[in-house]
Amino acid sequence: MTLNTDYGIETADNGVGIYTTGNSSVLGNHTLNYKYSGSTTGSGIATLYSGANATNNLNINLDNSTNTTAGMVGIFLLMVEETLQIQVM
Repeated sequence: MTLNTDYGIETADNGVGIYTTGNSSVLGNHTLNYKYSGSTTGSGIATLYSGANATNNLNINLDNSTNTTAGMVGIFLLMVEETLQIQVM
């Protein structure tokens, strides 16, 4: 998956902005603006990688618009003995 520009995603309780499986890449060197707008006791995940050899090239901004107390996650990995490549900018 390639983002050709900055992109925004908004979810409510237990939402996931981008979910990938298998060998996956989220490319583009852009910014993902993830906004959580669910309940104050719910949570949200900006990107979730499930599978082998995931690559993330996004900058991720988290917007906790409801001040949830359950938390927000920028990158969640659901992997066993695999590799994630993260470009830090």
